[in-house]
Amino acid sequence: MRIRWSGITEEALRDVTASAKEVRDEFISLLSASRVKTGREPILLGHSLESDLKAMKYCHSRCIDTALLYHHPRGRPLKPGLAWLTKKWCGREIQNRGEGGHDAEEDAR
Repeated sequence: MRIRWSGITEEALRDVTASAKEVRDEFISLLSASRVKTGREPILLGHSLESDLKAMKYCHSRCIDTALLYHHPRGRPLKPGLAWLTKKWCGREIQNRGEGGHDAEEDAR
């Protein structure tokens, strides 16, 4: 498990009962409900969405991915990290817990 990058520990998963398929199905259900409510395909906004969507084996046509939208200081094909973008554009430091991993909720905020 890649705790340093995911922030997910064995302890955090100890009481989880949902399977990966159930999580994927709930994700798709949320997108479908949004589509029904608005009449439009929802927009996914996030950082490095490709990895998350690939893990769920899901393709979505309307994504705004900050790892692609903003450029790495040394240029392509490098992608800027979320912590760097947050520091540069929001003036806040995130993901600074070292080897203990980072907090997905903090990343989302």
